[in-house]
Amino acid sequence: MGRSIRLATWGENLRGLVCSYHSAKPFYCPPPPDWQPKAAQCGIRISMEPLTWAVTALLSLLLAFTRAFSSSTLVAGKALVLPSDLDSEESAQGVNRLMRTGFQSAVTPPWSTKLALLVYFSISVSEVSAWFLLGWRTGLLSMGILIVSSVILKRLFDRFTQRFFFSSMFKSMLRRSERWALAGHQSRAEAMNNLLDRIEQMMYKDSAPADYVN
Repeated sequence: MGRSIRLATWGENLRGLVCSYHSAKPFYCPPPPDWQPKAAQCGIRISMEPLTWAVTALLSLLLAFTRAFSSSTLVAGKALVLPSDLDSEESAQGVNRLMRTGFQSAVTPPWSTKLALLVYFSISVSEVSAWFLLGWRTGLLSMGILIVSSVILKRLFDRFTQRFFFSSMFKSMLRRSERWALAGHQSRAEAMNNLLDRIEQMMYKDSAPADYVN
């Protein structure tokens, strides 16, 4: 009970700080009617709504890009698995991992992982801010638009950007192999070179991973 009271008090103080920035009376925000968001009478809605929709549109685009790129790395990673790789695995967990994701972690560029983490963190901050500052209706609508639009945009990325995706994977693998070789990590460099040789063989046989994308 005491913790709930403290959290409620903290929430009201935070709302007062936000509203005081937009109000002539310091640390005061008049209580809005029940049907209005708490920030509506502080002048925040007029300035925040356009920003909320702009951020939602941008995050929808970035979310669709990261999901499409992740799907492409999964397809490429699974396409590079050979029967000999499954036979060499001693544990059932290793076999299941190769059958489920293949060499996805090896073909995924580091920058795409960082971008995905940034996108998901930004989505969390954006939705919580919209919910708190503009009300639950706006927050729920923003989340719905984000999900639906990202699904549609992902289909477009899947269809028109596969060449860019696989080119980015190949270049990243090549750079990492060279960097590991210069740093003296010969085992990691050899493992990456092995995967690069497989990609070149598949491209030579006109059966690149992009051909298997749904």
